[in-house]
Amino acid sequence: MPGTELITNWLNLRVLSDKVPYFILDLLQQTPSVYVKGLGRFDAIFHPAEIDFGQSKIKPPFIEPGYSDQDSDPTNILPAYIQYASAVSIESSTQSISGFVDKVLSALHTDGAYSIEKFGTFSRLPTGGIRFTPDWDAFNLAFTGLEVLDLKSATEASKVSTPSVAPIPGIPVATVDALSDSTAVSVSVYPTDPLEESPAVIPSDSGMESGIAGNDFSNRLLWIILVLAMALITILCAYLTWDILSNRQRLREMKEIFHPQTSPTVFTEITTIPTDTGSVTTEVHADTLAVAVPESPKTTGEADCYIVVGAFSDPANASRMLDRLTSMNYMGVSLQGGNLTRIAIRTSCEPSSLQQVLNAARTSINPEAWIY
Repeated sequence: MPGTELITNWLNLRVLSDKVPYFILDLLQQTPSVYVKGLGRFDAIFHPAEIDFGQSKIKPPFIEPGYSDQDSDPTNILPAYIQYASAVSIESSTQSISGFVDKVLSALHTDGAYSIEKFGTFSRLPTGGIRFTPDWDAFNLAFTGLEVLDLKSATEASKVSTPSVAPIPGIPVATVDALSDSTAVSVSVYPTDPLEESPAVIPSDSGMESGIAGNDFSNRLLWIILVLAMALITILCAYLTWDILSNRQRLREMKEIFHPQTSPTVFTEITTIPTDTGSVTTEVHADTLAVAVPESPKTTGEADCYIVVGAFSDPANASRMLDRLTSMNYMGVSLQGGNLTRIAIRTSCEPSSLQQVLNAARTSINPEAWIY
């Protein structure tokens, strides 16, 4: 019903207008001043902590509230803040502020004063202006509970009290001078016989200090050991990385040796035939290993087998290995397969002869020589 809605809106605006002073307090915790149209400007003057060396005291920080009834501040952020904090429209927040101002002015006109709990009191000045007496505890919420710190009393409370000892006849008398908590207590002993005079020193907190120093030394030693261990691990990892990178080509060649390709292999046999005028080198190319290879004088009339002594990607290295086999009176053969050139010794397939040549090749040429 329209009448019911009007009453509900009026009640909501009245409740919201009663909360306007507390919105002002909340906003003063974030901004130095808050302007209220029709009433004046509220200020929050921050005072930092002060050290009074003469009195040996530290005064805590505080907020000093201020008020001016001059209605001339163009800054007006209170309606927007109430809209944000209460989730109402800007019109409702503006109407609630107007209701609060009207309530204050009406009370000042009727009673001459208007008090708001946990905010302050408005009163009318003889000149017609408005005076505001703030509630200091309400405006100092950010620093509530802070008290003046007396350094002198704190120092006296930290001193160690020294008991007095009455002298007893026949027993040495000790005088104790407590310098501070961190120094030793010096005791001078005066026996009855001046010839037996012997000074003594009684430590106060030296045991505790030595324990702390020992813990610090242990911590430093532990850190040093940890840093050295990390450095050693780093050096070891760097060495292993360098070793792997430097032997990458070697590992690739070993992989090709132990995992030969199964595709048809093209090989080239290099044979040196001695003549009266020198030696003639011939090369025989075949598409597969099934092609017959010219017989070696050492294996005439028998099937041929090959003992691979190396696989090379560089033709120069393969040529040097062939020269080495020739100098050792072996029949060197070049087997081309994939990206590598295998250098092998052609020999008889008779088991005992084959094993003998294999053992000799592993002993004098390559420990990882294998039968192809």
